Amino acid sequence: MTFPGAGASSLFALSSTLAPDHVSEIQLQDVCLGEMLGQGAYGTVHRGEWKKDGEDDVVLVAVKTLHAMTGVSRQEMRAFTREVAVLSRLDHKGIVRLLGACLRLPHVCIVEELMQGGSLWGFIHGDGSCRFGRRLTYEETLRVAKDVAGAMAFLSTKGIIHRDLKSQNVLLASRMWTSDWRGGDDEPTWAKVADFGIAKAHGHTLMTTAGATQKAPSGQGTPAYMAPELFRGLPDAGMDEKCDAYSYGVMLWECVTGRVPWDWMANHLQVIFAVAVEGSRLPLPDASESCGVTEELRDLVLQCWKEDPASRPSFKDVERRVKAMRRHLGRL
Repeated sequence: MTFPGAGASSLFALSSTLAPDHVSEIQLQDVCLGEMLGQGAYGTVHRGEWKKDGEDDVVLVAVKTLHAMTGVSRQEMRAFTREVAVLSRLDHKGIVRLLGACLRLPHVCIVEELMQGGSLWGFIHGDGSCRFGRRLTYEETLRVAKDVAGAMAFLSTKGIIHRDLKSQNVLLASRMWTSDWRGGDDEPTWAKVADFGIAKAHGHTLMTTAGATQKAPSGQGTPAYMAPELFRGLPDAGMDEKCDAYSYGVMLWECVTGRVPWDWMANHLQVIFAVAVEGSRLPLPDASESCGVTEELRDLVLQCWKEDPASRPSFKDVERRVKAMRRHLGRL
């Protein structure tokens, strides 16, 4: 997740009033680590139990331990602390809550709410264990689309650009789909936006994976989900929500097809050439009930993939259109 402006300086400008003592600091000894949920070259994510100071109740959490932070400078550590301070103040039902962090080198970790359903990626493609993935139904796709669009619209009002929106960074409240459609603001949230890019250290991010999910050399996103302008190195590229809108379209394509984006490409350089040079886009199925794609959903995805960022919809508009699609289902 990044903030508009020139790199780290924009983060300092946005959070200049936040000192390290504003961060909700968690002592590592107060967290009992459980099973490992994921790992990368720069850290691991564990299920954990956190006992707050002065409270008897134990809170289930996700703990990201950052190996790469052991060699950072004091300036880098302060920048990381300020980013945690800013993100810990994002309060929206569609965003995974950042509960706090342990900011004492070398034992640096981030503590977030635990999403029991795992990632949207795992739901679609399987999680590598006994769980097999599947593509989402039309109802499920719209449920995810609504939740994510609402979260991204909120981020936009705060001037925050995610820049790495993808199925791995969308977490589910449950593995089991529930058609609990109450409607309105009280409707339970199934999908929440998370940010594995919060923990930047030496130009890298916490979680890195292979294939279609491999990080771009610039550290600005994941090639299979990135908007074409981000590959061209222009100074103002990706400075608003429209680059996230492109990634949102790729995520919706993944939901309705059940496929890994660009998995037929040998490496991310081929993806970059196809998207940024040839102007290619993922093959979107024609509208049909059997594949869970309507004309409205198809038009939304194609608009998210427009070459000109200005022609892509805002997330406020996306949220409105997705809600209209759900009403057409007769559910709301």
